[in-house]
Amino acid sequence: MSFVPTADNSLNWCWTCPQVISSSPLIVRCAVDLLKSLSKRETERFRISRSMAEDRPVEELVDAVVYGEIPLRGLDDVFEELRARINLVCVVSPELGFPDLGYSGFRSFLEQILTGIESPETVDASLELQRIVGGSKLRWLDEIVPSRWIISGEQKIKLRYSLETDPSEGHAIAPEADVRIADLLDVDEHPFVCEGRVAVRLWLRDPKGKRLDSTFDWPVFREGEYQSFKDDLTRKFPEVDW
Repeated sequence: MSFVPTADNSLNWCWTCPQVISSSPLIVRCAVDLLKSLSKRETERFRISRSMAEDRPVEELVDAVVYGEIPLRGLDDVFEELRARINLVCVVSPELGFPDLGYSGFRSFLEQILTGIESPETVDASLELQRIVGGSKLRWLDEIVPSRWIISGEQKIKLRYSLETDPSEGHAIAPEADVRIADLLDVDEHPFVCEGRVAVRLWLRDPKGKRLDSTFDWPVFREGEYQSFKDDLTRKFPEVDW
């Protein structure tokens, strides 16, 4: 089967078969044309993005990021989790001096990192937030609002923090976690964050993962409401020492 050079296949052919360079100038020419085309496209994309930053007021750039018109590097689930944890600390312990990242505070943060830039592509929101908060405070944050609760030994449960917590409104929503009741039978303390000021809402599940109830005080729940589930759990899951 003969090889027919095109702009789409010539570049890969040259990379994988360099020996054709001296004998197939047509392939090389197609590859060079393709590289020029790609280069022009990347240059144009950068020019448009740069133009957006230069020609629009920073307030409009902030709106564009908030409403998803302009994607910002580092503005991902990890960023949002960190933002939610910081907001909870801002509401519960404002004296600690963490930045407000509620609705208005988040806009102020974006305005700060987008002011004077050449292109939104040069900004990494996650790195900027870490820079503003500072390394020592980030380590402190892991102690005040940890991302996981250690049940026992190496068993850890992920904590979910709500973005609906807004420091400007003074409204705090407790973090939540899903945990199987069987894993809590030997646990005598309920998890708290913010140095013991906020109880975690535990969503209690059976061994198959079905939600049964929730509680902000596991020891009290175990002595009370849990008893109403115990007989049914014993019947369905006899292998567990309920």
